[in-house]
Amino acid sequence: MKTRQHTYFGYFLVVLIFFILAAVYLAVIYGGLFENFFWYDMILHFFGGAWVAGMAFWYLSPHLGMRSPSGGLSLGDRIPKLEWVILLSVFIVGIGWEIFEIIVNTATNTDWYSYIDGASDIFFDMVGAFAMWFFIKYFLST
Repeated sequence: MKTRQHTYFGYFLVVLIFFILAAVYLAVIYGGLFENFFWYDMILHFFGGAWVAGMAFWYLSPHLGMRSPSGGLSLGDRIPKLEWVILLSVFIVGIGWEIFEIIVNTATNTDWYSYIDGASDIFFDMVGAFAMWFFIKYFLST
């Protein structure tokens, strides 16, 4: 049986991913890594998708009555519904981010946005979301 520490570890993981994401992003911005390493964008979107999935789960799990008496998570028959809500949340945030990038690209009159890169970004957002969901389902649930 999982304990309350497992639940807190999940919360810790979400916060840790946020700080990893922030550190990688700052290294990209101030270190000029986008120009030298094209795959840095993929890392950012992977961790971004994992973070949004973790935050969606963190926010939704108490509201759906998913806590067991031991303090662990009791997913039970709610897994498919919650999985789709989390994945949809990540997809919506990813699409929103890509729309933001298009708006910034248009407003600044630059030509740096690529629809292929946008599709890659959304793909890696979803890969990060699936990785977080796997972690939640197999390591945090009772």
